[in-house]
Amino acid sequence: MSRFAMIIDLERCYGCDACKAACQEEHMTPPAARFAEVLRAARPGTGWEDETAEGRVFLPLLCMQCEAPACMAACGDGAIRVAEGGIVVIDEDRCTGCGQCVAACPYHAVKAASPHTVSGDGGFLKDRERDLLEAWHRRFQKGIPSKCDFCSHRISEGKVPRCVAVCPVGAHVFGDLDDASSDVESVVDKGEAGPIFSERGTRPRVFYRPPKGTSLSDIERIFKRRA
Repeated sequence: MSRFAMIIDLERCYGCDACKAACQEEHMTPPAARFAEVLRAARPGTGWEDETAEGRVFLPLLCMQCEAPACMAACGDGAIRVAEGGIVVIDEDRCTGCGQCVAACPYHAVKAASPHTVSGDGGFLKDRERDLLEAWHRRFQKGIPSKCDFCSHRISEGKVPRCVAVCPVGAHVFGDLDDASSDVESVVDKGEAGPIFSERGTRPRVFYRPPKGTSLSDIERIFKRRA
């Protein structure tokens, strides 16, 4: 059985926001409920006044697809589960919209129900895009949260997640931790990348390769500033 995972190479990422834009387009997410974000902070020792790309760290964030998800533990409705490939999913039929998962996620990756800001499509949207808009409205009315699912619809078609496909510098790498030939398995096994806040016991499957001269602790501090 596969255990899908992602490595984000922060030495390569230069903050172009292509992953964020592509994710929003792929899922038709409203601005208040983006599945992908990119944080910006100064590299250690450079000072916050350094606004150059060379002096900054860019931190893409998405659902960590934890093996022991805090959101699942908090859900009293049994609406969250770890599905095939280790992807964490929300069962819309079982969710009552209590919002406990939103509060419980230590990575702020579960997004509260939000109305979509698009009003009408002018006849330009494709059928799939209209279906996504209708699903957003339906979830908003029921108070059902949403989250990144590694673009499971693309994985089922043999494709990689959209954020991986569009990254111009290959900073996002997707693969299977149970596949010895996978680039993801190789990098993680060598200890070149790791999860943030591993002490929380959620066992994330999004791993970060810190930029030169930084550590995972530095990356965690960037995240805490944003929280």
